[in-house]
Parts: sequence; C-alpha cells; structure tokens
Amino acid sequence: MADRLDDRTEISFHGIQHSDALENWTRQRLRKLAHYEDAIQWIQVTLESPHRQPHKGTLQTTVEVSMRGDRAVAKREMRPHEVHANQDANDCVTEAIDAVAEQIERKLGKRRDPQRQAEGPQTGRIVRLNREAGFGFVETSGGMNLFFNDVHCEDMAFADVEQGQMVRFATSGEEGAYGPQVSWIKPVEPLERARSSG
Repeated sequence: MADRLDDRTEISFHGIQHSDALENWTRQRLRKLAHYEDAIQWIQVTLESPHRQPHKGTLQTTVEVSMRGDRAVAKREMRPHEVHANQDANDCVTEAIDAVAEQIERKLGKRRDPQRQAEGPQTGRIVRLNREAGFGFVETSGGMNLFFNDVHCEDMAFADVEQGQMVRFATSGEEGAYGPQVSWIKPVEPLERARSSG
C-alpha cells in the first residue's frame, strides 16, 4: 500500500541542496497517509529556503495532497541553525505532514457524515490570539480550531477581540496556511463591551 502511494509522490528541493536523508525521512513520514490511499491521487512535497540562504535560513515545507474532488495543503516553516540540521528539518517535515493528515481526516469524515457539514452560523470560543501578527483561532463545538484575522471580523475590531470570548461564525470551507478558517466572525453579544465599559 505504501509503495503504491510512493509512486504518486513527488518531492522537490528549491533553494537548498538536495538531501537523500531528508527525502527518505519525508517518504517514511508520508506512510502515515497510506490509510487514505484510496482517496489520494497525488502528493507534492516542496522543501525550500524562501530567503535563498542554503546554509542558514528558513526551511519551508509545503505538502499538497490532491484527492478526488478536493485537496489538502499544509505549510510549516522553521529556522534551523543549519537548513539540514537533522532534527530541525525532520520536525518541520513531520509537522507539515501531520497537519495535512488532519485535514484529510476532516474532509473524508465530512464526506462520510453529511450531517456534520451543517452550513450557517455556529457558536464558538476564542482559544488563541496573536495580536502582533493579527490573527487568532476560534474553537468549534466539535473541538476544531478555525483560523481568523481582522478581515473576517464583523461588528467588532480585531483589537477588541478577547481570548475566551464567545463568538458566532461561519466556516469558509477553505484551507489556508494555518488550516481551516472562518468566512466571518462576530461577537455573540455586540453590546456586551459597551455595557461592561459603561
């Protein structure tokens, strides 16, 4: 099974020297996806240094999996002391593959259970905020974390969002660099801040 998946896999290196050890590690980790072999058409893994510093730069791993009528993409970056420092590079690859595996499981799970694809507004809680970078994550009732930023905010400014706050949102069905994301997000109680500050 893993051998057949291997035939559908392409691994490319851009801006960094090809490493047999890193390619072999990547292929070993991709065996995690063998469970979804029937749904996978091809896999593209790109290992690159965006800043073109082959020895001391950012190692970026992008894993793209094409499935019948869908696709999953995950991207991870690390800044190892040496681009081919074994543990750092391996961790970067592993995290990207783990992330794409989670996406595939969610997508296939939705296909198996159409009831889980309920459209329309949902209620969730803000579980993580990165104010400096301008993004955060909202947790759904099913335990999934969805990405959002200031572009998605309605009836509130991103600067006013607080961790632990209850919000309403709709899923976009799209996957970004941080996984699934919302199409919009707004406070459950728009006047709550006014009441508490007044």
